[in-house]
Amino acid sequence: QICSKTLDFLQTISTPPGTWKLAAEAEDRKVFESLARRSDGTEVEVEIGFTRMRMGQQQWLVAFIRDITERRRHEAEIRKTRQEFAAAREIQSRLFPKSSPRAPGFDIAGVSHAAEATGGDSFDYLPLPDGSWGILVADVAGHGMGPALLMAETRFCLRMTARSVSSPAEILTQANRLLAEDLGGDRYVTVSLAAIHPETRILRHASAGHPATWVLNAAGHIKANLRRTGKPLGRQGNTAYGENPTILLESGDTVLQLTDGIDEAMRSDGSLFTVERVLDLIRAYPGMPAADLAERICSEARAFTHPEPQTDDFTVVIVRVL
Repeated sequence: QICSKTLDFLQTISTPPGTWKLAAEAEDRKVFESLARRSDGTEVEVEIGFTRMRMGQQQWLVAFIRDITERRRHEAEIRKTRQEFAAAREIQSRLFPKSSPRAPGFDIAGVSHAAEATGGDSFDYLPLPDGSWGILVADVAGHGMGPALLMAETRFCLRMTARSVSSPAEILTQANRLLAEDLGGDRYVTVSLAAIHPETRILRHASAGHPATWVLNAAGHIKANLRRTGKPLGRQGNTAYGENPTILLESGDTVLQLTDGIDEAMRSDGSLFTVERVLDLIRAYPGMPAADLAERICSEARAFTHPEPQTDDFTVVIVRVL
């Protein structure tokens, strides 16, 4: 038997034949999902829950029916979105360098961990016409699918420009012209680009609105703090970028490039990880390989904010001079 309130509800829904008999016979099945039809003829997905009740000498089978059509639609959209993000993540992962430059006398490594399925950070190694290696770190405002697409375009523009230009300032200037046409000033990308010549060990550097690049000597003292030399890419197409003073690298020097997701990683109390903690880690592990040190910095930043989730992308590039 079915209680009267459930009967009133069932007046608008027609359930598949045998549902009640099946529920009465299957003691171990309490909830069923099935298709049903409303009185107006529209088909809906329903969840039917049963429970047994005894009132005096009479036993009742009480049914609760819920329209789950909208829930099913949302679940399908979530599955589709996850599949799209997974595909985008796979594509983006292929855009990161497969290996570090084989530059005699240098240990170079980078790592990037997105806050979401896809990220707005990137790093890359560009072989330049004069024999230098362009070591770059870039950061699109925000993170997620949109910034990931913009980062892919930025990478393409920088790589194409670097085929014929060796100057970091000129690479940023030309790439900016291309990006500004598409972005219209609404979105922007910050870039730190260091050009290191393996033979002369001269470092040239230009920055499009990116956080500072640091050079530490073998004793852990700050040798150079290379700051921005122009606005972020995409803001104004006519921007001409300058360069910081050249640096002569020596054995034991360490070059650090990172995105602000690292130094601005925040605890629940509002305290930041800060670049000072990153520099202290470099000083604490003077002999650690570049790849291990880059990962260590990211893991320390993540541990600093725990249990808060990572809210921005983490990207670090380390250059050790051997």
